[in-house]
Amino acid sequence: MKKQHNQPLRLALITVLMTAAFSCNAQSKNSAVATVNGVAISQELFDLAVKSATPPGQQPNAAIENDVKQRLINIDLMAQDAVKQGLDN
Repeated sequence: MKKQHNQPLRLALITVLMTAAFSCNAQSKNSAVATVNGVAISQELFDLAVKSATPPGQQPNAAIENDVKQRLINIDLMAQDAVKQGLDN
């Protein structure tokens, strides 16, 4: 039961780390699944996040994919706001 409770935290942490790792590459070779204020969220990042969010032995479904996409968008918005406020310095 504890493992299921940590799943959202695990997804959030992995998503933050992956977003940070891939945010430097706004002009990805992959197609974008979403664009947030001109910054693309790559298909590659989306696929990695979906894979991380999908429980072992299960296939991703529309609910997981929609949740992951919204989380990536929210994280990107927060990151852009942090930069706008100068928190990246």
